[in-house]
Amino acid sequence: QELEEQGKCTACMMQASYCLCPCLASLRSRATTLRGESPPVRFVVWMHVRERGRASNTGKLLERVLPGTEVLLQDVPEDLQRFQGMVSSSPGRVFVLYPSEEAIAASDMLARVAPRAGPASCEAGTPCAAPLEPPLVAVLVDGTWRQAKRM
Repeated sequence: QELEEQGKCTACMMQASYCLCPCLASLRSRATTLRGESPPVRFVVWMHVRERGRASNTGKLLERVLPGTEVLLQDVPEDLQRFQGMVSSSPGRVFVLYPSEEAIAASDMLARVAPRAGPASCEAGTPCAAPLEPPLVAVLVDGTWRQAKRM
């Protein structure tokens, strides 16, 4: 209700005249279609706690566009445990999208984690299913540059 009193959209938190909701719905539809054509990627936004209430916070917008995106807050113990669980359940398949001197191209990262062919362990005459790889986990850091660097 406070957002409405300030003339803001209650969903995207932008000023009503700049509401992004119609654009976000269109992007979500396109993202849902594209996700069926690519390897499974789980998007996790690691957000600075001060970012959550800001209209410009990227994590809130990604939640509305990319199906299955999770936003976890730094300094919230339950979110830290959840994040650690995601990382441990996808060993070697977690990467952080963040510009740095050591950064590698996304295409190089995808080549490194391409599905590995393992030995077939099926009985003769039975079709073998490839072992399922855990999903890739793309971590997006959400905060000011200063906050993100510390996170």
